[in-house]
Amino acid sequence: MATAFKIDQNVPMPTGRALYPLGQLNIGDSFCFPLTKRASVSSLAATYAPKKFTVRKISDTECRVWRIA
Repeated sequence: MATAFKIDQNVPMPTGRALYPLGQLNIGDSFCFPLTKRASVSSLAATYAPKKFTVRKISDTECRVWRIA
């Protein structure tokens, strides 16, 4: 069965800064972000093992993520 996707080779990955600074947080550090991005930040935080994070809603419009381990 043929694939519907065109496969490209030798395409360089874009460089740039991450949207959320999870990799820069030390234990106890945190930052706020819009409530509408909660699912995205939670999913991204799960990929940073063995670092651990917790995400909490802090207002009707904002959440905060903390590095806990």
